[in-house]
Amino acid sequence: MEKRVCYLILCFSFLILVGCNNNISGEEIATINEIDIELNELEGSVNGEHVNFQLKNNSDGNIIINNIFISNPIEVNDSSKENQYQVQIGGINYQKINAGENEYFSGYLPDEGRTKGDEINRDKVQIKVEGYLESVKEGNEFSIITIK
Repeated sequence: MEKRVCYLILCFSFLILVGCNNNISGEEIATINEIDIELNELEGSVNGEHVNFQLKNNSDGNIIINNIFISNPIEVNDSSKENQYQVQIGGINYQKINAGENEYFSGYLPDEGRTKGDEINRDKVQIKVEGYLESVKEGNEFSIITIK
C-alpha cells in the first residue's frame, strides 16, 4: 500500500513539473509543424557536397531564422544519428521569413574535418534550423532537424 501511494505521488509530481515547464502553446507547435524544408540538390564533388534547399514558411505566422547548419547524417544500424561535424551557412543571422514565403539557401560540406570510421551517409543531408517565432525574444526559440 505504501509503495502504491509513493508511486501515485511521484507520478502526480512529474505531471505538475511537466505542465509547469511547457512554454510552447498549441498555436506555436502548429506554426513549427508548417515550416517545411525541401532539398533541391545534393551534388557530390571530389572534396565534398554542394547542398541547395528551400525553406518554406507555410504557417500563418512569421519566423526569424538565426542559424542553419548542414551535415551528413551518421548511419547507426538501421537509423541515423546527428553528426557533430556541422557547417554553418553564413549570412543568415536574424533573417525574417513572412507567412507564406519561401527562401532558398545553399552551402558546401567539405570532406576535410570528418572523423574517419564514422559511417557517414553522403547520399543524405541533415539540415538544422534554429530561429524564433514572430520576434527575437526568450521563449520564442525553435529548432528543427531534418534528414533529406
